[in-house]
Amino acid sequence: MVKENRLDNLHLTFDNRLNGIKFKGPLGSVVKLFGGKDLVLFDKKIFFFSKSSLRTFDNMLTTVSKGLVSGFFVKLNLVGLGFRFLKIENYILLKLGYGHYTKIMIPKGLHIFGYKRQLFLFGVDFNQVRAFSESLRLQRFPDAYKGKGIQYHMENLIFKEGKQK
Repeated sequence: MVKENRLDNLHLTFDNRLNGIKFKGPLGSVVKLFGGKDLVLFDKKIFFFSKSSLRTFDNMLTTVSKGLVSGFFVKLNLVGLGFRFLKIENYILLKLGYGHYTKIMIPKGLHIFGYKRQLFLFGVDFNQVRAFSESLRLQRFPDAYKGKGIQYHMENLIFKEGKQK
């Protein structure tokens, strides 16, 4: 059985001053900082003081390696009459049923593209992609009666029953 090495395309650089590691891969680079006393970086060696910190580091390493090799996508659907978006340079303008456009700055390292009412977010850092998608979603959270708002693709919403006569 051949075991796949997930670190073939990654280059690690240890930074003892910042207590962090810089990961560089085919799609870009990510810096992860570590705080606390469960993990110590010392001359290209990592020392763990507990099993939980080892598991956390392993999960983070898996996520970072997947992001730097293939990246992360999030698909958002704009559901509602007249809901639109417009990308201008490093800003995104959202028309979400208010009397004005909502202007949001796109973080560095995040790419946005889309068609009509579908918006795609792409980035190498999972936390950055997820946080930005949440901040977009909070601009117009899906309503409980009709589902209008910004929804994740394939999201199951539970609707409330409206008034009955």
